[in-house]
Amino acid sequence: MIQVANKYTVAEPGNVYLLENETFTKLDKDGHYIKPINLFVYLDADNDLNTVLSQIQQDERFNISVSERFDTHAKLNVLPVNELQ
Repeated sequence: MIQVANKYTVAEPGNVYLLENETFTKLDKDGHYIKPINLFVYLDADNDLNTVLSQIQQDERFNISVSERFDTHAKLNVLPVNELQ
């Protein structure tokens, strides 16, 4: 599940976050993505980031890349495949 967050949200392990302004600032007037959205994945020490990222990248509906990565969290760039030019 993805939680919509704002600048005051305290990130908790085991969650995926989407910043609330990502939804509207990355779309054109027709509702098509003009830039990838960013998802932020936060895990606890018991989860393996490689395993989670591998599972996320198996979803063929989206082009997903890791833009930043740390021990237990990562920033992902996500763009629906049908939006790729």
